[in-house]
Amino acid sequence: MLGGIGLFQQLNAKLSHGAERMRLVSENIANADTPGYEAKDLQPFDLAALTRATPRLAPAATSPAHLTGTLRETLSFPMQEPRQAKPYGESPDHNTVDLEQEMLKAAQIQGAHNQSLTLFSKHVAILRTAIGGRG
Repeated sequence: MLGGIGLFQQLNAKLSHGAERMRLVSENIANADTPGYEAKDLQPFDLAALTRATPRLAPAATSPAHLTGTLRETLSFPMQEPRQAKPYGESPDHNTVDLEQEMLKAAQIQGAHNQSLTLFSKHVAILRTAIGGRG
């Protein structure tokens, strides 16, 4: 039901991006001692590009003189392909995983996840209030 609302689509895209990025960070950490392993990461989440791609609500035409405007048909969020992370250094066995950097990334991802969940719950509470329910 909430999937048709642009804000919730954006939050879902951000949460999906964070989940995929956390998977890659976990994979990097698991392979920290694997010779020749190259760390992977995703491009940063681009909320501005996603906002530009989000369709707007159509205004209700209450008079034949009103302009109708146009809407984009669908909104899709293609998952970004993993890319090789910019190495901070390389170990003698050609492993490019830096555990300190990976732990920093994991903390940043967790913070962004918590922020998205807070926004989600606040907006659900606003919707409940708007339709006469109690949050």
